[in-house]
Amino acid sequence: MLKNIDKKPIIISSITSLLFFLSGMFIGNTSITGFIIGGMVIGFIKGSNYKLGLKFGAISGFISGIIVFILNIVLLLIQNATEVIQTYILILLVYLIIEIIISSIGGAIGSLIKLECE
Repeated sequence: MLKNIDKKPIIISSITSLLFFLSGMFIGNTSITGFIIGGMVIGFIKGSNYKLGLKFGAISGFISGIIVFILNIVLLLIQNATEVIQTYILILLVYLIIEIIISSIGGAIGSLIKLECE
């Protein structure tokens, strides 16, 4: 399935999401904004209709969400929060699902913006 997919737009949107996530760690909570903008980027680049925007947004959200998940686990381990790590893993899994949904919505919005521009 992933053999036929152009990986460059997925990488661009994942980097966009991660930059917003990392800036949110220092500035404030902008990580959700990063996922919707990352989804819009890939939806605009790859989406010829909203279904493709949803699909590529979900793929981008999953990849970005997994990277954010791993970063959060590493941060918990650095902080020696091993006693409560199981609870945080469950919370982070819920966040992963939310990030995928938000990114796919952003992908649909980005593809609709592209359709309106044509």
